[in-house]
Amino acid sequence: MKHLIIIGNSAAGHNAAITARELDKSLKITVISDEKAGAYSRNLLAGVLGNNLKFKDIVFADENFYEQKNIQFVSGKKVDKINTNKKWVTFMDKTRLVYDALIVASGMSMSVPKCVKGAAKHGVIGFRSISDLNDITQLVPISHTVCVWGGGLAGLQAAAALKKKKMEVKIIISGNKLMPEMLDENGEEFLKNRLAQQEIELISEKNIVEIFGDSDVKAIKLDNGKVIACDILIVNTNFLPNTKFLDESGFSSEAIKQGLAVDVFLKTEIPNVFAAGNVLAVSDKILGLIDYPNSWCRAAEQGKIAGTNAVAFLQEKNDLKTVYEPKIANICESQIFDLAVVCLGITLKPDDQVFEELSFVDEETNVYKKIIFCDSKIVGFVAVGNIADQDIFAQLIEQQIDISQIKDDLIDQDFNSEMLKQLIDKPCAV
Repeated sequence: MKHLIIIGNSAAGHNAAITARELDKSLKITVISDEKAGAYSRNLLAGVLGNNLKFKDIVFADENFYEQKNIQFVSGKKVDKINTNKKWVTFMDKTRLVYDALIVASGMSMSVPKCVKGAAKHGVIGFRSISDLNDITQLVPISHTVCVWGGGLAGLQAAAALKKKKMEVKIIISGNKLMPEMLDENGEEFLKNRLAQQEIELISEKNIVEIFGDSDVKAIKLDNGKVIACDILIVNTNFLPNTKFLDESGFSSEAIKQGLAVDVFLKTEIPNVFAAGNVLAVSDKILGLIDYPNSWCRAAEQGKIAGTNAVAFLQEKNDLKTVYEPKIANICESQIFDLAVVCLGITLKPDDQVFEELSFVDEETNVYKKIIFCDSKIVGFVAVGNIADQDIFAQLIEQQIDISQIKDDLIDQDFNSEMLKQLIDKPCAV
């Protein structure tokens, strides 16, 4: 019996396993996770931190789920290294498994820049896992001030959740932009106003150079010399692909230099090894698509492709092989400051005259919208606060329908979305 091993149990690894099982009912499949929990939605961790959700609410595949799918689930074991010549996966306890095909979906982790002194202190935490969540939760009762380093979505979500717990919260960003992977100047100003309303201090154009304390974090020092008291430092910057276990594995140094390099089939330079998710070296940022580190939708899509192509390799069925082509209309939805956030397709207008952008901000209703066009067709949509029309915009992007006659009305708050529905039903009507 052929054996497919999948390293990683988040969006990419989980979807790879489910897809492979659907395509091959008899294949032996093993999913390895260094976490003891089942598969859960990382983008909902802030909901648990803010007490809006229980952890069980964000778990979508536990051990029983995999058992029902006849998938072996190895949890709480960390992969030490792999040997691509002998086809071994070796754990930290020196036990090993043999595979016929391998999918690496090990994701990414926070890594404090080496130039920062004191980075190993207790209380310096990322915000990517249940372990991070537990560490933060344990420190909250004995802490007063939390600093969040980074202006991405996860960091802002953590800041909002901790503010609800009556903590003093400061956000430190190296530039002057919040959520730069999604928002334009109007959107950034909108969020900065929300921070001010929540009494969360934003410290712009500064970096942390040193972390003070004996074994626990007590304060941080900025590059301008200012020292800030701090009990918890959440690092939401400098995320790196988890590829350390691939050193001396049979891959060339170039193949794992900045993450795993793959081709259009998500196959690595080793014929029976595939990869998906945030461990990849490639990025959809070339198209301006949402990516790093908020690419749940894209990681799930890549997992399905990697699972399909791993089965195609094992069954020697070239007609089953599938090319990975990013779907522009993938929906990425989240919450921040009790406001819904949705992003579709291209989120930052490329520096090209064929692209246009319209945006809208209403501070009174807490609504922000942005639409990106190319040749009178919608290629990107971002909304905060009011996301009621997200499914319609997703279809318009996916079907590339000409909206030239109503383009200038799309961001009007009173715009009737029925007109958009008519375009979808009768794309030639306009």
